Amino acid sequence: MAQREVHSYFSRHTAISANGNSAIRPLPPGMTPEYSTIDDNMLFDSDEADFDANGLPYPKPIQRSSFSAPVDFDPDSFLVSQHRYQRLEDLHRQLTNWSSVLQKELVELINRDYADFVGLGKSVSGGSAKVDDMKLVVIGFRREIEGISSRLQSVIEEMDDLLQKKRTLREEQNLGRSLISYALGLQALEIGLHINSSSATDSTELEDTYPTPASRLKSLTAQYHSVRHRLKNLPKDHPFVVGQDSRIDKIRKELIEELKCQQDREARIELLSCLAGIVNEDRHRRAVR
Repeated sequence: MAQREVHSYFSRHTAISANGNSAIRPLPPGMTPEYSTIDDNMLFDSDEADFDANGLPYPKPIQRSSFSAPVDFDPDSFLVSQHRYQRLEDLHRQLTNWSSVLQKELVELINRDYADFVGLGKSVSGGSAKVDDMKLVVIGFRREIEGISSRLQSVIEEMDDLLQKKRTLREEQNLGRSLISYALGLQALEIGLHINSSSATDSTELEDTYPTPASRLKSLTAQYHSVRHRLKNLPKDHPFVVGQDSRIDKIRKELIEELKCQQDREARIELLSCLAGIVNEDRHRRAVR
């Protein structure tokens, strides 16, 4: 292909004299005729080439690197690289020699590696069956992995459900403990304030544990505040909490009445702060409602 493109280029741009030398220098691609009188010293280094009798430089021999160019061979670039100062016969002879050399090297390369190629082909003979066997093994292994993954996902979902149930049970357990503590607090206040007649004996035993009535009322007031604090941490709409509203109201009223009936002046002054706290709390509760 390169040889045909070279002939085509010379037939378009070069005229050959009677002695076989180029009589007209070819124009580079894209150059107009008025620039055809370009000086040789602008194209060639006089130190790199000798000149013949016509004043033209001798052609440089074609190097092996010329055939290492990309596949898209450009004849114009190739001819310019050869300085174009040679006969077509000389160029054709060099190309023919290089063609023979390269073809010989190619044959030697094929002969040298032919045995390896044949051995490689024989070594992979029957490999299709092995590949199919390996494919079946891989498919079976993949199915086992998919089955294990499916079972693992089921276990994960089951564990999530169990953990959620555990969290729910823990929350219900904590709520139950809080409700029990709240109920026990109400019961202790009812016993201390003699609200239930059935707890009169227990009330008498409790009064014996306090040195003075004022200390008893002070303790009952502290218990009342503790019960109110527990109530704040309970859900207001819980049925048990709603059912105890009457009890807490009765305890509050009874405690206020006992604080008002306190005869000891010093104890009365000491308990005024407790009474004020209960009254303020009652006002706050009514405002929230």
